[in-house]
Amino acid sequence: MAVYLVAYERQSRDSEDSELLEVLRGLGAERILWSLFVVSSASDAQSLHRYLTDFLNEEDRIFVTRLTEDFSGYVLREAGPWLETHKPL
Repeated sequence: MAVYLVAYERQSRDSEDSELLEVLRGLGAERILWSLFVVSSASDAQSLHRYLTDFLNEEDRIFVTRLTEDFSGYVLREAGPWLETHKPL
């Protein structure tokens, strides 16, 4: 399984609990920054993007890319264990 970085930009400022966030949680995704998530999936980035797009509002945006082991940065404290458990390739 690969690990994907999902960047989500909401143009509409409705409630924070959008359908997309519920779907990401259902997939086992972990929020690493306010609008960035990581998710482990057997799908490729294009398939995951197509799937998640169904849960966006028309004006919202999403970007999906495969995460490699060559990354660096500070993330939410809660995300550290997730990244340790789901090591990117």
